[in-house]
This record gives sequence, structure tokens and C-alpha cells, in this order.
Amino acid sequence: LEIDAVRELDRYVDQVERVPYSVRLTNLTAAIRRTPPPIIDALLATFLMVVALITVVASKADEPPGLKGPDAVAVLLTIAAITPYYVRRRWPLPVFLVSGCFALLLIIADYLSDTVAFMFLIGCYTIGAYCNGRERVVGFLFIVFTFLVLGTSDVPGLSGADILSNIGIFGAAYFFGSTVRNRRLYTDQVEARAAALERERDEE
Repeated sequence: LEIDAVRELDRYVDQVERVPYSVRLTNLTAAIRRTPPPIIDALLATFLMVVALITVVASKADEPPGLKGPDAVAVLLTIAAITPYYVRRRWPLPVFLVSGCFALLLIIADYLSDTVAFMFLIGCYTIGAYCNGRERVVGFLFIVFTFLVLGTSDVPGLSGADILSNIGIFGAAYFFGSTVRNRRLYTDQVEARAAALERERDEE
């Protein structure tokens, strides 16, 4: 009987201590939000750098046909494209433009650019989420310019259908960032109004 009682007690404790996944996810999200942006950007850029260099060095010529094999130029362009992302949210537009130019050079020079393309996707989101109106227009025009260049270049493994689908994907990232920015600004306004009302009540 004592053993059964202990088992029932352990089972009850396990049920009480088991935290729902939704709560865990909420706590994780809150922890990420509390992390200083420079640390997040540094971790993200380091991860992208490592993955990009590994994939570039491990790439093979003519896979797909026309793709160049890894060399010093490919490595240097990859490093130059990703390094600005260490200050992604400090200077979002300059980072996007400088990094995008090196990424474009990497692509039209026929080197492997999968990771750099993913980085450009993050840049599109960043422009929408962290830039003001004028900067977002400049960023959007640069996105259009990038795809115009790609559309007129003979990039190995990149068809017209691929370009059209990528326009939709990268455009969605930009507009999703804009939505996040608007929501963040609205939340800040609501919190500011609530704080103002609280101060008025205290003064009364």
C-alpha cells in the first residue's frame, strides 16, 4: 500500500511540474526578446558565416551546370556579404545595401550562394521591420534592382520561374517585416498611453 501511495504521489507531482508547451514557448520568446539585439545579430551572423563557408568550400564545379568551383574569390565574397550582418539592426539599410551588393556579385559570378540568398531574405525582413518610411522605399527599390539584374543574367540553376517565385518569397518577407513594425509601433503607443493615464491617476 505504501508503494502504491508513493507511486500515486510521484505521478501527481509529475503532472503538477509538467509545464505546457505553450508556456515554455512563451517563456522562450520572452527570453529572446530580453536578449540584447547586438548579441542576437552576432550569433545569427556567426551561424550564417560558418554555414556559408562550409557550403561554398564543399561545393563542386558544374553542379548545377555552369556553377564555378570554390576559390579565394568565392570565399572573400561570401565573407564580405555576411560580415555586415553583425550590425544588422544598428544600421539596417547600409547593411542591407552593402551586403546585397556582395551577394549579387557572388551570384552573377556563378558561385554557390544558397546561404547568402537566405541571408538576403533576412535582410528583406529587417528592412521592413526596422527602417523608417524613406529607408524602406530605398530598400524595396534595391530588392527590385536585384531581381532585375538576376533576370537579365545567366545564373546557373536559376530559371525565370525560380526568379518569379523568389520575388514572391522575398517580397513576402519584406511586407511581413512591415507588419511586425506596425504592430510594434502600435503596441508602443498603447503602452505609452497606459503609462500616461497611470501618471494622471497618481497625480489626482
